Amino acid sequence: MKRLKGSSSAASMDAKSLLAEADLLKARCDMFQTSIAALMHFLKAFALDVAEIRSDRFKEQIQQLAERFQEAEKPKRLALEFEDEKEKILNFIECQQTYIKDRETELRDIIDLLTKAMANLNVENREFYQRINEQSEKIIEISHLDDIKRIKNALKLEVDQMREIVNLKQDQEHRQIRLLAGQVQSLQSELEQARSKAMTDGLTGIYNRQALNDYLAERIERNQVMNSDLSLMMIDIDDFKKINDKYGHLIGDRVLMAVAQKCKNAIRGDDFLARYGGEEFTIVLECA
Repeated sequence: MKRLKGSSSAASMDAKSLLAEADLLKARCDMFQTSIAALMHFLKAFALDVAEIRSDRFKEQIQQLAERFQEAEKPKRLALEFEDEKEKILNFIECQQTYIKDRETELRDIIDLLTKAMANLNVENREFYQRINEQSEKIIEISHLDDIKRIKNALKLEVDQMREIVNLKQDQEHRQIRLLAGQVQSLQSELEQARSKAMTDGLTGIYNRQALNDYLAERIERNQVMNSDLSLMMIDIDDFKKINDKYGHLIGDRVLMAVAQKCKNAIRGDDFLARYGGEEFTIVLECA
């Protein structure tokens, strides 16, 4: 009877030990999966958005590989697939490094060219102003002769004209610089407006569906690395078609703008508001 109790106690200890090891192994597997998902996310973020090196295709391959790692597949099969993908990843990294080096070389060449051009222009302007000033000084020295008053007056007139030419040239250069600066600012403003229009609903002024899709995709990826809660709300205006049919689309548009403004006033700064389509709106609530 004592032997039976002893063997039963030993078996119980072995079971507890096995369960503890299983729990530890599961925790390690979960940690490895989370780390792999984070590394895959970092790889996608590492890739430049350049069509020339087919970065979109690379990101798709990384996403597919990340999904396979999350699935319950046999380790040997995963190892074989990863060996195939590993070479593709290394090839893309080398391709991107080559692309960056080529662009850096081109940028250095452009900078060198602009630097030399500016240096030459500066030297030319300096020499021009120096010659004008030297000639002016010489003419002024000649004009000090009291016995040739007519020449003196004529020379003074020439000096005034030369100085006027110099002043006009300086004013022209200043105007060109201001004009160029204004064009650069205008281009930057137009670029920002184009980006904003691509992500903004034309009627309500809030984000559109494309902006919502991009935001959710980025948010879901980020959540695989840094877990944080979010809630998604869908808002629909009841019987909106009846409003359009009875009062017209102009009133219907005003209703949509009013609803969008009400939602905008109600959400927090970190929340995301978009028009999903028609009379439907979407709000993404952070940490909720």
